Amino acid sequence: FIEFQADSKVNSMIAAKYRSAGIPILAIDIPIPSAPFMGIDNWGVAMMAGVAMADLIKERWGGWDGVDMVVLLQVPAGGEVNMLRSEGVAAALKEEFPGVDVEKKIVRMDGGMGQTEEAKRAMDDVLAAYPDAKRIAFTAVNDQCLAGGVAAIQSAGRWVEEDMIGITLGVDELGQSLIRDKLAAAGIAYFPENYGKYCIPAAVALMNGEPVPPYIYMTNEVITLDNIDDYYSQN
Repeated sequence: FIEFQADSKVNSMIAAKYRSAGIPILAIDIPIPSAPFMGIDNWGVAMMAGVAMADLIKERWGGWDGVDMVVLLQVPAGGEVNMLRSEGVAAALKEEFPGVDVEKKIVRMDGGMGQTEEAKRAMDDVLAAYPDAKRIAFTAVNDQCLAGGVAAIQSAGRWVEEDMIGITLGVDELGQSLIRDKLAAAGIAYFPENYGKYCIPAAVALMNGEPVPPYIYMTNEVITLDNIDDYYSQN
């Protein structure tokens, strides 16, 4: 059984049922007890996102003093491993801006289950709580969640391109549009279109009782407007 399920608690329940039935599971992106994992290195991806964000902050705003707020739209329901996808961003910012208390400007918000409307409502609440924040750097657990954050900023009438640094995670078709439309300054590509090349051989190996590595990680890349056509041509 190849499973992608964002709720870590539900994963535990499903794992128990399949284990009792003697059916092996391959977990996609969210860990499942006793199942091999295939997907992204959440901490590694988040560190890449944080470094990309820091580079843009330095380039566009001259450093940390130019930042008013950093927003992390998180999905706590995804469990501890999923939370690394955003907490790694905070860790990277601390490394990139040593000697500064970056936590004072970081706002963490529950973005629901990573859907656009839930994320928009979460960002609506952040913007209402910080009406004076002008220069905002933000990231989210996936492209859909980041799009919700963008929609909230636009709806509030606070979108000014040079004052926003959004880092999207995933870079599926929506993420590619966000980058091309300059609504996301950069993204970390998960290359979901390649997942099948990894998960099908792993699933076949499981069915045949062959060994499968406990973690199968995808290769990730930083995608910007400058290099997006190298990976995703519009032709």
